[in-house]
Amino acid sequence: MRVAVVGIGGVGGYYGGKLASSFPPGSEHEIVFVCRGPQLDAIRSGGLRLYTRDAELVAHPAIATDRPTDLGVVDVAIFAVKGYSLAEVARTMRPAAGPGTVIIPLGNGVDNDATLGRELITGRVLNGLAYISSHIEAPGVVRQTGGSLKIVFGSPGGETEPYRAIAEMFKSAGIDAELSGHILRDVWT
Repeated sequence: MRVAVVGIGGVGGYYGGKLASSFPPGSEHEIVFVCRGPQLDAIRSGGLRLYTRDAELVAHPAIATDRPTDLGVVDVAIFAVKGYSLAEVARTMRPAAGPGTVIIPLGNGVDNDATLGRELITGRVLNGLAYISSHIEAPGVVRQTGGSLKIVFGSPGGETEPYRAIAEMFKSAGIDAELSGHILRDVWT
C-alpha cells in the first residue's frame, strides 16, 4: 500500500515515524510524508527522529513533500492536522485522493469525517482518534510524552472487512490499532 501521512507534527510524527521506520523505502508499504517548512527541510536532510518513552528511532519516508501533486493517488491518507486546518489541507490533498483511497483522520473530533468527505470529494472516508501526547521538539524531532498510543479507526457505516489490511499494517509497525465497527460511538466517547 502507498500510505500518505499528512501533517508530521506530534501525532503524525509519532504514527508516521513508526510506519516509516517499520517500512523503509523498498518495503511492501510505501510511506510518504506531507508536511512543510522547517519540519520538511529537516526530514529531507536527516529523516525524522522520534523519541518515545521506550525507544529512539530515525525514520526515512519514501517521499517527504509539501506538494501532494508529487504523490499520485495514494491507497491510504492519514490526516494528523489540527482541526482548524483540516478543510484547507484536505483541499490541497485532492490530487492524491482517488475513489479507492481510504481516508483516516486522527484528530480527536467527531465531525472530521464529514469535513474530509466534503473537501476531498472522493475516497472512502473513515473516522478515527488517537490517545497520545506528543509534540515537535525541534525541526525533524518529535517527542512522545504520554498517552496509551492507541488509535481507533473505522467506517461510520460499521463495515470492517475492507479495512483489515490497514489495521494489520498498523500492527506490523508496532502501533496499537483497533478497527472499530462502532467508530461513531468511539469518537463521541
